[in-house]
Amino acid sequence: MPDLLAMRLVQMRRSLTKAMLSVLINPTAGRGRAGRLIPRLSDELERSGLEHEIIVTRDVLELRHLAREKGLQSHRLLVVGGDSTFAVVTQEILSSKKKPVLAFLPAGTCNDLAREFSLISPAAVLNALKTGFFEEIDGGRINLPDGSVHYFAGQASIGFGALFNLNLAARQASRPLLSRIKPLARFLAGWKTLDHPHLPIELQLETDRDQIKMPCITGLFSNIKYYACGLRTLPSASPRDGILDGLLIGKVSKSTFIRLLLLAASGKEMPASITKTISSSSFRISAEKPFLIQADGDLLPDPKHPLEYSSMEISCLPGALRVVTKQSS
Repeated sequence: MPDLLAMRLVQMRRSLTKAMLSVLINPTAGRGRAGRLIPRLSDELERSGLEHEIIVTRDVLELRHLAREKGLQSHRLLVVGGDSTFAVVTQEILSSKKKPVLAFLPAGTCNDLAREFSLISPAAVLNALKTGFFEEIDGGRINLPDGSVHYFAGQASIGFGALFNLNLAARQASRPLLSRIKPLARFLAGWKTLDHPHLPIELQLETDRDQIKMPCITGLFSNIKYYACGLRTLPSASPRDGILDGLLIGKVSKSTFIRLLLLAASGKEMPASITKTISSSSFRISAEKPFLIQADGDLLPDPKHPLEYSSMEISCLPGALRVVTKQSS
């Protein structure tokens, strides 16, 4: 039986190397960095000998449509952009229940998903695609009380992260010159967020084994190590283990919260006295007051029109995505 399985995988990889490669590019990602990659990528594609099509998307709606359409038609998708671009494509793939092989070429500003499993250069990505090798990695699903379902590849969070993004967007709109100094803009937005009246969240969390009730500044549920532009908040998280890793940060002072962020930036363990880590295939979460939800950096159900929810269920989808990764190269 193992020999038969190996034979089928070899046959699948051979068919993938002959299949059309659809390249979806978000030219605005990374403040235009993705668009500037197009000439180099086009040259690399011609040299690779891969049969391909390059599609430059105009907006998120077109990207969603093309991700679903090409995901149904094509065996392979190469996505060029940042985390938001990758998140849109993986959401569409996960919701369609199809499993084309995905490859990511990072060109954004944060690139947390890319840090976990992407190859960096066009040549490396195309070489991996030519071999036909891929990994099956986990996805995540969020079930909301209104019956809607949302998907993610990296992580979902509530509390500080979601509120921080709202504050940062408002600051960038009202003070565009100051927002160009990114570290300062992020620090000021974060400092203001810690004063938000909705923090901490009186969180109730259940898994099949645990019940937790505690006030939380933030709750993070993740497939990957990275969060918020490179913070290693969950060093043990893996998209290959069939579970999600959770991090709860309790009610702490501003200075302590900043110290925790500095620990995460260096990949060090956070103190167990003020944080709690927990792993499970699913989490049931509720709170007395409604809260915002963020998935792969985007507020739900729509980043431009976010809504608050009083409960949700997050679950892992083992092996739901086929991705060309560092390990599969």
